[in-house]
Amino acid sequence: MQYDEIKVLDVDEALVDSLWGKIKDTGSFYSIGDGATKDVFRAALYKSSYVLEISGAIIRLEVGDFLVELHPIVFGPSLYEVAPKMLKEIYERFGSSFRKKSICCIIPQGMRAAKRLAVRAGMREFGPVTRLLSGVPLPCVMYGWRP
Repeated sequence: MQYDEIKVLDVDEALVDSLWGKIKDTGSFYSIGDGATKDVFRAALYKSSYVLEISGAIIRLEVGDFLVELHPIVFGPSLYEVAPKMLKEIYERFGSSFRKKSICCIIPQGMRAAKRLAVRAGMREFGPVTRLLSGVPLPCVMYGWRP
């Protein structure tokens, strides 16, 4: 993967509408998190530090005080092919915003494919956490990566 394959997206209503059309009927853990309603989804996109388009996926980055949380929306298997390089590329290109912070994904227990993707990308399991998704406590696992 080359740097020019990572595209930074501007969040606007056209992007919200386009992505909402793809995820609104997913009926998975995503739909009780960022995709609970279109308004929740819109707010999640707008509060993101970065929204990136990478090889069949949209990845929201939220840069926090101690962690950089990745929120991928995967549209097919192509992300698995580039996952090992993806985190390094993101760090090299955007890391000035979050040097010395771990990059993590918080994945609900039942999302086996997302866990495989995290491991494929080079993340390791940090341990269990509980995440409130639309007010529902959901057991999750945190996966993380540091350069």
